[in-house]
Amino acid sequence: MASAIDDDREVTLPRGYERYRTADPIAAQVAATNFLSAHRLTVRGEPRRFAAVGSIAEAGPVSMCVMSYGEEVAVDRPIQDDPYVAVLIPICGRFLVRLKNTEFVMTPQDSIAAICPRDRLHLRWGKGSRVLALRADTTALQAALKDLSPHAGDSPLQLDSACLAGSQRKALIGIAATLTHVFNSYRPDQRIPRPIIRRLSDHALSTMLLTISHNHHSEMFDPRQVTASRTVRAVIDLVDSEREAQFTVSEFASRLGVSIRAIESAFRRELGTTPTAYLTRTRLERAREELRRGDPRDGITVTDVATKWGFTHVGRFAKRYRQAFGVTPSAQLRNQTR
Repeated sequence: MASAIDDDREVTLPRGYERYRTADPIAAQVAATNFLSAHRLTVRGEPRRFAAVGSIAEAGPVSMCVMSYGEEVAVDRPIQDDPYVAVLIPICGRFLVRLKNTEFVMTPQDSIAAICPRDRLHLRWGKGSRVLALRADTTALQAALKDLSPHAGDSPLQLDSACLAGSQRKALIGIAATLTHVFNSYRPDQRIPRPIIRRLSDHALSTMLLTISHNHHSEMFDPRQVTASRTVRAVIDLVDSEREAQFTVSEFASRLGVSIRAIESAFRRELGTTPTAYLTRTRLERAREELRRGDPRDGITVTDVATKWGFTHVGRFAKRYRQAFGVTPSAQLRNQTR
């Protein structure tokens, strides 16, 4: 049977990525829960032929798992609040999916499924079937949304569970194929270079935001948001020109010859935020890039980076950073040396 990614070998991770291999359904359920949400696994085929195998590889906030059970099984997952979204891509076999009172068949030739924890899931897994699960943390998706669409509102990102076909399917399969190609280019005991991991995860997050429906989707594709007013554009250009914290909103007003209120009104009207919030968010992103590139062994400290970008109170900076990116700045810096 044809694979969703043309050749089954393209979605086979090296043996070193294998996390579990078991004939025990309970052990398989526990092992899969460590990657996805808590669920109930029921063997519907011949129990003695049950053989669960799972291989997992990670690229920052994006990860993938190739899974199979050998026999027919059913997976039932209740509503969860786990902070991730998953895309199920069938490699071979047939899957019956029930989401939000909608039932559809998923096969390698025609469809994939976006799965969000806030929706109840029933998945009937055909005998001999194999699936690739692509997972992304919602905190990282929220941050990527602001990078991709700065005018998007501040309400929490909520992606929709759905059957995906056509160009949506092709785009997400392309991400999965790229990830598997990179993982197969390195041994599991080799460290993939940070720039590659960063590009991979950014590309995957952007593709998911552009292809999976969510509560900010219409804002992202609203043509009225593409062209900002001269005032907003001028402020954004000044912010982009900063190499360290330099401007205040009052200085923007002075340089442009307009009032602070005029700038605030323009930002609220066109970007759905305030100039102060935009400036803070941009500086947090700049600080994040420095921490991601930095190495504490070179003398780089969180305090230095925070101060450079105008955050004079390191405790408040750490709190804002964690709220924005789901990790503390000190942990971000430490992670770069691993």
